[in-house]
Amino acid sequence: MIVAMEPTTAATAHRPPALWLMALRDFALSLAALSLWAATDAWYLVTDGALVAAVLSVPVAVLAALLVTALVHEWGHYTFARLAGAHAPLAPARSVALFNFDLERSSAAQFQWMSLGGNISPWLLLALLGVAVGVATPGRFMLLAAVLGFTLFAHLTEAPIIWRSLRGMAAAQAFGRLGPALLVRNGIIGGVLALALVLTAAR
Repeated sequence: MIVAMEPTTAATAHRPPALWLMALRDFALSLAALSLWAATDAWYLVTDGALVAAVLSVPVAVLAALLVTALVHEWGHYTFARLAGAHAPLAPARSVALFNFDLERSSAAQFQWMSLGGNISPWLLLALLGVAVGVATPGRFMLLAAVLGFTLFAHLTEAPIIWRSLRGMAAAQAFGRLGPALLVRNGIIGGVLALALVLTAAR
């Protein structure tokens, strides 16, 4: 989702960080977030469902899920971009974006493959977590619900962009239609749908 789309110029050129270092950074962040969530979930279990443990485990689960899913989403974009042969150098380590997708040096097909990767990867994460943790506790329920919510949010936001690109619209023009109000709306819709779907599956 957070991908720099500006053409690479001399002013924005930089020495890209090592791929292994970026992967290690994001793996460490994900491991730390999931470890914190696992600690609150274990606290809930060892206290036989203490209210304070339940109340704490839910927001921690949401934050951990959003962080991990966002990172998996971005790495999905990056992996498919590179597999498609797109020019997508890593961004500086201090940047919010993982990489810069060069619109001038990449084709529309490469842009579409890059977009596809970011939309497939969260589903793989959801399947893995669904098998590994289930929904037996409030923290586990919210972990899966938040992963699903982010995944639906990403689809609602990016599917129209991919569709416009497939119909011939330039990627920069398609991205130009995004705005804060649309992102907030998609986030709310994704969250509500995710809660409804996970509640239904848990019954």
